Amino acid sequence: MRKIFSVLLAISVLSACISNVHAEELNIDAPSYILIDPETGRSLAEKEPDEKMYPASTTKIMTAIIALEQGDLNQMATASAKAIDLEYGSMHIGIMQGEQIVLEDLLNAMMVRSANDAANIIAENVGASYDDFIEQMNKKARELGATNTHFVNPHGMHNDDHYTTVCDMATIARYAMSIDKFREIVKKPYYDMKPTNKHEEWDRLYTINRFLTNLQEYKSDYFTPIGIKSGYTSQAGNTLVSAAVNDSGMELIAVVFGAKGSNNNSDVYDFSKELLEYGFKNFSRKKLLKSNQLVESVNVEDATDNPSLDLVAESDISAILPSDQDLSLLEKNIVLISPTISAPVSKGDVLGYVEFRQDGVLLGKTNIVASRSIDKSTKAIEKFSEEVASARPRLKNFLIGTATALVAFLLLRIILRRISRARFSSRYSTKSRKHYRN
Repeated sequence: MRKIFSVLLAISVLSACISNVHAEELNIDAPSYILIDPETGRSLAEKEPDEKMYPASTTKIMTAIIALEQGDLNQMATASAKAIDLEYGSMHIGIMQGEQIVLEDLLNAMMVRSANDAANIIAENVGASYDDFIEQMNKKARELGATNTHFVNPHGMHNDDHYTTVCDMATIARYAMSIDKFREIVKKPYYDMKPTNKHEEWDRLYTINRFLTNLQEYKSDYFTPIGIKSGYTSQAGNTLVSAAVNDSGMELIAVVFGAKGSNNNSDVYDFSKELLEYGFKNFSRKKLLKSNQLVESVNVEDATDNPSLDLVAESDISAILPSDQDLSLLEKNIVLISPTISAPVSKGDVLGYVEFRQDGVLLGKTNIVASRSIDKSTKAIEKFSEEVASARPRLKNFLIGTATALVAFLLLRIILRRISRARFSSRYSTKSRKHYRN
C-alpha cells in the first residue's frame, strides 16, 4: 500500500498553464506573455496566453529536451553539408562539413550561443533522421499538453507552420527545467568548445541571454536569473523565456513573445524583468503542512488498550501563493485507504494522503502515516481462534462429505467402464463367429 500511494504522489501531470490565479494585464507592451509557478504550472499573470505566436529560437528548448532524453552526451556527431547550409541571418558558430563534435558541445553551442548549425546537426544525429527528430519534438509537445504547438525545424527560423503559444512554451520550459543537465547548460554566461578534427581551438562562446551578461543593467532586488533562452526573427519579433529564483528559493518562469519595440531587443528583457518582479513582489512560498504535523485522529479496531491513533504528515507541503492569501480558504482533502482501520498497525504505515487545492488546482500532496504502533488485542486474537475452532467440525464434515462423493463417483465410473467393455467384447465375438461361418 505504501508503494501504491508513493507512486500516486509522484505522478505530476504536466498540463498547459493550469488555472491562472491573477489574469491581470501589466504595463507590458507585448502581444502575449505569461508568468507561471513551475511547481504546479499555474499562471500567475498573463495576456493572450493561447494566442498562436512564432517562437523563434526558443524552439531550441524542445530540441535540447529531445537531445538530452534520446541522445548520449558523449556521442560523436558529424556535420553534413545540409546541416551547415543555413538561411541568411541564422546564428552559427562556423561548424564545417565533416566536422565531428560531441553532443554535449553541440547542446552548449545551441543553448548558450543559439547556434542553428548545432541545432541541425543534433537533429540529424540524434533522430533516426532529421524528419524523425522533428516528429519527436511534436510528439513530446503533445505529451506535455502543449497542444497548440507545431514544429517544422529544430532552430526556430520562420515558417508559417512553425508556431506555439506562451502558455505552451511555459509548459515546455517548465519540463525542461526539471532536467538537471538542461538547467546546468542554460545558466552559463559562456562556454568553451573542445578541439575537433576541423578546429584546433574555438573562440569562447558567450551567451546571447542579456540577463546573464548584462548583470548591472538588468539587476533586480527581487530575483536572480537562472536562464533560459531568447530568440528573434523579423516575423516573431523578440521572444524570451526566462527563469529566476529569489533568496528564499522560490522559482518562477516568464515567457514574453512578439516584442517589437524600437529599443532593439532590450524591450523583451525589460518586459520580462517587470513580469518576474511582479511575481516575486506579490507571491511567496507558504507552508501548508509540516512533516509529522497532526492531520487526523482515528479509532483503530481490535486495538490493545488505547484505540485512538494520530495520523501525521509524512513530509512538508508548501505552495507559491499570493502573499496576502488566507490559508483557511484553501481546500483541504483527507483520503484514507479504508473507512475502517484495524490492528495491528506499525508506526509509519501509510494510511492515506492529504492534499491542498485552490480553485480545483492541486497545490501539494503528501502521505499521512501512523504516528505509533498499535498491537492487535488478545481478545481479538482469542475471538479469531474461537471462530476457527468452531469452524473445524463444519470443515471436517464438509471434507468428509466431499471425499465420500468423490470416491462414489470414481467407483461408479469404473463400474460403467467395465460394463461398456463387456458389451463391446460380446458384440465383437458374435461378429467374428458369423464371419467364420461365411
